[in-house]
Amino acid sequence: PIFLLLGFLLAGMSKGGTASTCTVLVGSNTDDRPRALNLMNAWFALGALLCPFLISTLQGIGASMPMFCVALAGLCLWLLFCFSSLPGRGATTEGASGKTEYSFLKNRAFWLLAMLMFCQNAAEYTVNGWLVTYYKNEQILSGALAAYAVTVQWIFTLAARLLLAFMMKDRDPFKALAVMGAGMTVMYGVLLRVSTPVPALID
Repeated sequence: PIFLLLGFLLAGMSKGGTASTCTVLVGSNTDDRPRALNLMNAWFALGALLCPFLISTLQGIGASMPMFCVALAGLCLWLLFCFSSLPGRGATTEGASGKTEYSFLKNRAFWLLAMLMFCQNAAEYTVNGWLVTYYKNEQILSGALAAYAVTVQWIFTLAARLLLAFMMKDRDPFKALAVMGAGMTVMYGVLLRVSTPVPALID
């Protein structure tokens, strides 16, 4: 299992690095940062939505074909960043002295937002990974429906990102975060109360 763990470690590093780089590049090359970032995440959701179908198709060709194509996609992503000419590429955080600036570590807002992102990502990935198993163990979803539960989740994630990008005009980020945080808490509670397949998939 050491190679499997190493693979997940490398995948996590790749995802984290890619997400951070894309967030900086997109945010610094648009006049409407919230809409641009939501559109970027909508594409992520679309990719996650399509991936299970592509993997299933590739498995019909060969057992190792899905991993080969995932590695090829990673190479294409590396080449995309390597040859990108977006403004802001290669920008540094160095000050006039030539040393890396760490003054943001003294900013309380930075630590607050860092903890918010930590809790949000922990909740998101825990729920996504545990929810289908919970529904199967409680016999709320059968094997056939459970296989599509994550796909349905990504459909709603894509819809939510597009909704935020094009319809939500709230310019107060802290108010929006508070509302979304309260909504997530309520919905997690609802998820534990459902007992039939259709509400389970929708929630």
